[in-house]
Amino acid sequence: MDQTTTISMQAAAVVQQQAELPGIREVMECVERRLEQAVRCDGASTAAIMAYLGQTRGKRLRPALVVVWHDVFADLDQPRSPVLVDTATTVELVHLASLLHDDLVDGAAERRGMPTVASQWGGAAAVLAGDFLFASAFGMLVGGGQYHALGALARALRDMSEAEVEQLSVAYRVPASGETAEETYWRCVRGKTGSLFAAACEAGAVAGGAEGRYSSVAKDFGMLLGSAFQVTDDLLDYTGDPARLGKPTGQDLARGLLTLPAARLLAGGGPVAAQLREGLSQHHVPANLIKQVQEAVVSGGAAAYTRDAVRGLLQQAGDCLALLPARQRARADQLLAPVLGALAAREC
Repeated sequence: MDQTTTISMQAAAVVQQQAELPGIREVMECVERRLEQAVRCDGASTAAIMAYLGQTRGKRLRPALVVVWHDVFADLDQPRSPVLVDTATTVELVHLASLLHDDLVDGAAERRGMPTVASQWGGAAAVLAGDFLFASAFGMLVGGGQYHALGALARALRDMSEAEVEQLSVAYRVPASGETAEETYWRCVRGKTGSLFAAACEAGAVAGGAEGRYSSVAKDFGMLLGSAFQVTDDLLDYTGDPARLGKPTGQDLARGLLTLPAARLLAGGGPVAAQLREGLSQHHVPANLIKQVQEAVVSGGAAAYTRDAVRGLLQQAGDCLALLPARQRARADQLLAPVLGALAAREC
């Protein structure tokens, strides 16, 4: 299975290319070892779940962003901050925990082409394993006195949880005449995905010595980048190849969730939009209607509209880099501009 076909995998590959720069690879290797230490436990079942997560690992994009933003601000002639590895590790622990909970909430059977923890061990075990990871992350930060990173991740987790609750509350909700579902959608995108990217970039910048106004630039960059990731993932649910994605498509509509492509289709009206409204009102969107909506999203311009939204987010993220001082901007351009370029060029 070629997971590099998703936008997140392509961007992660670009970040990994940056890891070839002096010292970044070494830090990421330290993060891997720290992750192994953080999830060690006495319980056999918990240990089995943690080992399984290692088999289904992603590209470590979020911790890589911590390291990259640290290096944007740090004096690289000096040893890296001793808190850097722990900061990057805790970001990944929070991400892994959120995936366990998300898969349960979504009723997902697969992630990255393999059965989810919930489908393998049950929903209760998935929730508790996620809690184990959250506790490991926050305990590590407290133990190291990293209270700024602790606050950033706590705020992100609050935003992620709130966004997921709000998303569930509008499932199968049919927008009233003249109303658009996009405003709610954007709030959920920023909360459930943008917030953790923002926390990762902010925490990395602070670990590198960034002043408050410039750590805010890093935070804004992360919010925009993470939002672009989420919007693209949502589009792939309509236009992607299930074999390449490692999961079925059409899952959002099956759960009554109006992401940007469907929201745009509804706003434009037409026969398929009318059928979708009817399906949502009955709390049932059948597979044949999902297929029709997927086709209409492409043919009717909603997919192009969504791609334009992604490009707009990436442009704003690039504009953030222009707000940095000259030396930091040059380094950010070297480390981060290729990521934005890869995402902007990706067709999905």
